[in-house]
Amino acid sequence: MRALKSLLLLLPVLAACPSTGATDGGTDAAVVPDGPLACQPDAGPDGGNIPDMALTQPPHQNACNPQQIADYAKCQGAKQTDLCAEFKPGGTGEACGKCIETPFEIDGGTAVWGVIVFNGSTAFMNVEGCVNDALGSYDCGNSLYHLYRCEELVCSACTGSDFATCELESTSDPTYCKPYADIVNDSSGPCSAINDPDAAISGDVTNCFPDTSITDSTSQQVDWLTRIVTYMCGP
Repeated sequence: MRALKSLLLLLPVLAACPSTGATDGGTDAAVVPDGPLACQPDAGPDGGNIPDMALTQPPHQNACNPQQIADYAKCQGAKQTDLCAEFKPGGTGEACGKCIETPFEIDGGTAVWGVIVFNGSTAFMNVEGCVNDALGSYDCGNSLYHLYRCEELVCSACTGSDFATCELESTSDPTYCKPYADIVNDSSGPCSAINDPDAAISGDVTNCFPDTSITDSTSQQVDWLTRIVTYMCGP
């Protein structure tokens, strides 16, 4: 597996569609001050005020069988929406869907996150929690979470290729996301085990990230969903 540095810096929020009817809720608590980047006139983290991520459920929840995993990956990754119904309440894959899709927060308490976390009308793939599960610790995933949320705040008005450009700009500017990127990329930091090109990457960690050798975007998404759901919610 290639070095993960550029991939760690460029994982966008997932604009997925809920299929289980899970309760959405919660918002990032960061406040945004003035300060322009190329396509974003007013955004940035307020003095590092990005809250820590929630805990993630342990891997191998045994909530999804191989057929359900394949169906879900095609439902969301390949947009074969006829396969989505089984994951809704009352469907044969309801328990599987509830393992995969979880709310950002729940009333009166903190949610335990699954594979995809819904926050209002948007969702993100819980790469950070998958990494924590694979490494058996919390610190690397939480550092990634801070970085990804910073990038989303800074680049929220960007679209298309401008979003990736803005992400890279933000991680090189100390006014924006560079402090978070520095922690993630620190050779002796919490993510050193997955960000060293010479390190032996755990097989479990590879499930958390898309395979960039797959050039077709739909095939890449289906493959990624299959692997991360199998690891986190499968046998």
